Amino acid sequence: MRALRNSLFNGTSLPSYRHYHTTMTAGKYIVLFKPDATDDQVAMFFNSDASFTSLKSEGKIKHTYDMPGYKGFAAELSSEQLDDFQSLKNKGGIIDSIEADGVVTTQ
Repeated sequence: MRALRNSLFNGTSLPSYRHYHTTMTAGKYIVLFKPDATDDQVAMFFNSDASFTSLKSEGKIKHTYDMPGYKGFAAELSSEQLDDFQSLKNKGGIIDSIEADGVVTTQ
């Protein structure tokens, strides 16, 4: 492993991610589904959840994520919509986390 690290980073230390700075954007969030959420569950959510379809029709869905182990969406949410998704998360649905969207830097 050390040889790989040295070849990738020319022997320099790996950057530390313990100290980082975030700039939050009001009203913008990333909603991630549980890693074990199936494609069918995600499709059902995207097509039938009233809060999501409302966001979609309003053009507030900014991005969807569909990678193995990383599925979800980025959207502009009102406080009511945020509460709706938080409620779904707390009820044990497919939502795993809801995080404020923002820029993260290491310096």
